[in-house]
Amino acid sequence: MIKIKINNRNWKVKFVKGTDKNLCAENDEIVCGITNYGKATIYINKEIEKDVMLDTIVHELTHAYLFVYGFGQVESFTEENVCDVFGAFAIELTKQAIEIYNQKEI
Repeated sequence: MIKIKINNRNWKVKFVKGTDKNLCAENDEIVCGITNYGKATIYINKEIEKDVMLDTIVHELTHAYLFVYGFGQVESFTEENVCDVFGAFAIELTKQAIEIYNQKEI
């Protein structure tokens, strides 16, 4: 397990087997990663291809960042909204994703 902070809030990143119940999406589909807001935990399937893993970490971190910074309730983003979020958090999020990828426990 890797501990991170997003806007001074504690989060965990866990690399789990593809069969882990936490990777089961609403439609019972097994996914590459999933963000559990209630547990402040990101689950990453440790069995996915390495070239997909970093993309998945970035994707799930983006969910967490949007939630923490209050964008989780926004139903629809305009291009300008996306650019604002990307401009505000892209560097921090990307650095964090690379650190997580390099620390992964597989």
